[in-house]
Amino acid sequence: MSAFDRVIAQPASLAARYALLAEWKATNHPQAALLDKQLELRLITGSDLRSSRANRLVDSINALIDQHGRAWAGRVADLVDLYQFHRGLVAEVSLSGERFLEVMPELQRVQPVQHVNLRAPYGSIEAIASSPLLAKLSSLHLANAGAVIGDRGAIALANSPHVANLVELSLMGDEITQVGVEAIASSPYLANAKRISFANNPYDPTPRVIDEGDDNFLAFTPPAAGELEARFGKRPWLAAPIGYLPTWPPDKDELALVNDCA
Repeated sequence: MSAFDRVIAQPASLAARYALLAEWKATNHPQAALLDKQLELRLITGSDLRSSRANRLVDSINALIDQHGRAWAGRVADLVDLYQFHRGLVAEVSLSGERFLEVMPELQRVQPVQHVNLRAPYGSIEAIASSPLLAKLSSLHLANAGAVIGDRGAIALANSPHVANLVELSLMGDEITQVGVEAIASSPYLANAKRISFANNPYDPTPRVIDEGDDNFLAFTPPAAGELEARFGKRPWLAAPIGYLPTWPPDKDELALVNDCA
């Protein structure tokens, strides 16, 4: 198996990315520069993200993507509305829900796509929820779809065994009531998800960070989160925010990452 094929097979593996970097450097692959810089940037955390070193890396990464991104994205650029590079390769895409079932098989063959943001027109949420294609994803965003998702969509996702590998699920602004949230909270398939957002819904138990100004950030957990945990058990996505609060919530790619380096 080539280093690239290993990344396709194990898109969340950090060891696979470093193996690919070593191979690309040995062969003078032009995309090695992007992979190297993005791997370096992810090691900068907390307040150091505001440092001059971090700013230089971000500027350099953006320059590489501006110059070469379309070519490096290849076929993906023809199939989606937007794409983003994480750890040197296309890992995040935005596309309409009605095209998800059609194009995802090809997307996942050519790039290690882990994060999908679905847009209108959404198509059938039940068909998307029942698709095994979801099993290869680390995050799914179905945000601001209103009643198109609603409790019906939340229940469909909660009942799908294919969502078990999601570390992040965004259902912001989807007109989800307590019925839909309880379906997600009781789902055995989403019990280990690290972050699920119900912001801007009629019922919202999502923990969050409040910026009070003057670099004062407070972790806040709504009472509904505790009520859900009392009924359905502890859930990572209902826990209070921890870590460096100014950059909370954690980056989706970091949530998905498997740090399997020796």
